[in-house]
Amino acid sequence: MKSLAQLIGLATAIFDKNSELKKLYATEDGQFFVDENRANLHANSPKKEGGKVMKVYPITRSDAVKTQKKTEKKTKVQKKTAVKTQKAKEVETKEQPKAKAEAEKDTKTKEQTPKK
Repeated sequence: MKSLAQLIGLATAIFDKNSELKKLYATEDGQFFVDENRANLHANSPKKEGGKVMKVYPITRSDAVKTQKKTEKKTKVQKKTAVKTQKAKEVETKEQPKAKAEAEKDTKTKEQTPKK
C-alpha cells in the first residue's frame, strides 16, 4: 500500500509524459487511471489485496506540481545543510591537531613548573 505522498510523486512522472492530462485517479496499490469509474472498479475488486476495498485518490496536475516544488525546495535546503555540516567537519578536523598540540604544550608547561 502506498501513501498519498508516494502516489503524488509517481503521478508527477505520468503528468510529465502526458501533457494533456489534468487529473488522475490512483488506488492504494499504486495503479493509476484516467477514468474515476475504472479506478473504483479496480479498488473494489475482491481479488485485490485479499478482498479488502482500497481507497481511490484523485490527483490533479496542480497537486503534483505543488508537491514537486515543495520537494525540490526541501532537497535544496537539505543539500545546503549537508554542505555546511561538511565544511564544519573539515574545519573541526583541521583544528584538532592544533588544539591537541596546544593541550600538550600546556601539559608540559604545568609539568615543568616547580611545585611549592
